[in-house]
Amino acid sequence: MKKISIGSDAVFYPGKREIISHNQTLKLHSSASYCFELLIARQGEIVDHESFYQYAWRRFGMEVSANALYQSISLVRKALLASGIRQDVIRTIPRRGFMLSNAILIEESTSVPVAAIPDNTPLSAEGLENVSTEDAGTPDSSQASGQDVPQHIPEPALQVDENMSEKPVTDALHNASGAAYNTGYPESAALAVGELPAQQAIYTRNLLMVVLTVMTIVMCGMAIVTFSLYRKEMDFVKRFDMNGCEIYGNEKADNSLVARIAIDIHSGCTERRKIYITAFTNGERISVLQCKNAISLFGSPDCVSYYYIRRKW
Repeated sequence: MKKISIGSDAVFYPGKREIISHNQTLKLHSSASYCFELLIARQGEIVDHESFYQYAWRRFGMEVSANALYQSISLVRKALLASGIRQDVIRTIPRRGFMLSNAILIEESTSVPVAAIPDNTPLSAEGLENVSTEDAGTPDSSQASGQDVPQHIPEPALQVDENMSEKPVTDALHNASGAAYNTGYPESAALAVGELPAQQAIYTRNLLMVVLTVMTIVMCGMAIVTFSLYRKEMDFVKRFDMNGCEIYGNEKADNSLVARIAIDIHSGCTERRKIYITAFTNGERISVLQCKNAISLFGSPDCVSYYYIRRKW
């Protein structure tokens, strides 16, 4: 059977889920034992929460919350403390995971167990069960009598923590308030407090994205409306050529009006050959632009403007 020596005071048997120290046996639940076994296998490394979930629960088809993980680690710490290991060998790394310190000597070996544990031994749903003591018997009396002496003599159970609840963790996971965990296990409360800034940051980021999206939609809509109005007002159609000039007019300016204005323009068309005539709705003035280049949204037409009073025509 696999045996793991923890310092000089305790021995951990993963197969039996036991920590034996000074002739007393401390029984761990399966999830706490798996978490401790994973920490030992990766001693000196930070073991993240996902690794614990996968190794201790998910491979058996179970999903648990962070409270179950923190409770299992806390129970392992209590068992080590009851075994005489006073130093804090399991360190909590905020928002990352846990680490088994290299300060404690860990040695693995294989040995034959002193006493077998019955297969039908009942287990609680979570945490540290009753801690029992073992006595292998008195060697002198056994040799003197020549009779077989039982190797395992159970004695009254030793409770590691009188205030520790023996209720299954599955019952506590359904407690909406989670007060039992927050009171007994400070790591769980620290985790909840540490998650608040992250949740606020996510909320702020999502709100900012929504605001930016709305502003982008509004600006695009305004640009489309402005462009449509501009195109409607400045949509020129070439009417005819006159004296080397290209005469254009918008839809409000009829051909007779365009012709009269074009005749009235006495400037030559040597430099500015394109003439744009605009008649405005319900307006008394008529705009005339004489440009070197065609009018466009992104070009530079280089125009000279004239205004005429509509009544005159």
